[in-house]
Amino acid sequence: MVPTSAQQGPGAAVRIRAQSKRLRQRLARVAEQVAEVEEQCAAIHDAMAAHVGPVVDAGERAARARRFAAVERATARAYRRGVAPPDVAWATLRQG
Repeated sequence: MVPTSAQQGPGAAVRIRAQSKRLRQRLARVAEQVAEVEEQCAAIHDAMAAHVGPVVDAGERAARARRFAAVERATARAYRRGVAPPDVAWATLRQG
């Protein structure tokens, strides 16, 4: 069993909050990086759609990548504010 912050001493709560904030900031940075990759994927799909045409669903893949990037950015903002990501983030991730 993990001891509570009260059992760990007076400075434990401060350390735990600081560690939690650092972890949320790291999660926010990762979410931003994922969003950047998705934007790059969207650009590639757009270029592919321009060259290949409607035979490939590149346009839809680009749109999906942009939606995913937007969700990742919303997730990053939530982590920076110290709150849970919006429900739409989880729903979008489940939908793919």
